Amino acid sequence: MKEINYRAIRDTILIILVALVILALAIFFVQHRADNVPLPEAAEHSPEPTSEIIEVESIDIILEDNEILVGYIFEIDVIIQPYNATDKSFEIISDDESVVRQHGNNWIAVDAGVANLIATASNGIAGIVEITVIAPEIEMIALPQEDITMALGDVLPLTLIFTPEDAVPTEPIVFTSDDEEIATVSDDGEIAAVGVGTTTINAIVGDAYLQVNVTVIVPARSITISTNRNSFIVGDEAEIIINIDPPDATNVLLEISFEGAPVTQTGPYTFICDAPGEVIITFTTEDGRMLRHTVVVHDLAVLAEEVFRLTNEERVTAGLSPFEASEPLSQAAYIRAQESIIWMAEDHARPDGRPFYTVLTENDVEYRLAGENLAAGQMSAAEVVRGWMDSPGHRRNILNADFGRLGVGVTISEEGRLYWTQLFTD
Repeated sequence: MKEINYRAIRDTILIILVALVILALAIFFVQHRADNVPLPEAAEHSPEPTSEIIEVESIDIILEDNEILVGYIFEIDVIIQPYNATDKSFEIISDDESVVRQHGNNWIAVDAGVANLIATASNGIAGIVEITVIAPEIEMIALPQEDITMALGDVLPLTLIFTPEDAVPTEPIVFTSDDEEIATVSDDGEIAAVGVGTTTINAIVGDAYLQVNVTVIVPARSITISTNRNSFIVGDEAEIIINIDPPDATNVLLEISFEGAPVTQTGPYTFICDAPGEVIITFTTEDGRMLRHTVVVHDLAVLAEEVFRLTNEERVTAGLSPFEASEPLSQAAYIRAQESIIWMAEDHARPDGRPFYTVLTENDVEYRLAGENLAAGQMSAAEVVRGWMDSPGHRRNILNADFGRLGVGVTISEEGRLYWTQLFTD
């Protein structure tokens, strides 16, 4: 067996350790020197190395198709050359957003027309692509209304409705009028009402065709309805009076109707009063206006009887005997009512100047004492009796205990005013 030389190994290890210590001291010395000795001034300003800037040389917009339908949403691709350009940022705009505009991250064809999409790089290099937006062909033309009514002198632009909804004319619409003396129509579809009557306006585009009837009228600014008077008696013929401004208005008459007391229509604007009461006349115009007028129809005999009854009620209330009726006295009272239309004097004189009581003799009325009450304009028996009772002189006649007979006369003037007479005798 070979003998190991331990002494040689020990010496070798010792030599290595000494070498390591010397190397460590050398490194420490070098570092300590570097920390304390300033570097040369030139070393402090040495430039750092820089990279090369690559500019954009071209920018292109790529579309699947340059013709797009209205409403279509589409994507675009942008290619920048060279591919390794330093700054690849860019901006895209539409030069007519009424035709094409941005829609989120995509684009939308808004309306028929032509627009350019323009892509611009950060260094100003730009790319342009032209887009044509087209609409579907028009299949049908319509209007919001079937017929048009216009006032003479008015101008109305036509508002056309196309089918399909997104269709737009690709060629001019041709407008014509069947009668230009009634209505004309411009190339833009503006109707002018130039004469009274009805005509047809036509619109043609491609295979689509439209006709609309246009009626030109003279509208009424104001309408009033009345009668030749407002008060009648049974059997009278009444005349309806209609005032229209302007007189040549064309959209006025539609219907006249009656309510209330019965009447018999004898003509377009006349009727016979068949019974007492209120008659309500309704006049309806073509434009929907409704006008009403009321007249009163009286029965003179009924009015006289009611005056007699109400007068006796006042007598009884005052503790007096009721009046007796007298036909001759009533006939004389009717004559005095008729005379009152011509002349109503404060002294109760007749139109020829004679005293009122001369009418009694003319009608064979015997009397010792006589009195007279006159009135005009009241519309009812109750109204006239109340008025007499509120007047001291008339009241004295009604409540005069020396009077025992009463005649009542009622008549009406051509203007429809009622005249009332009471004649009293003993």
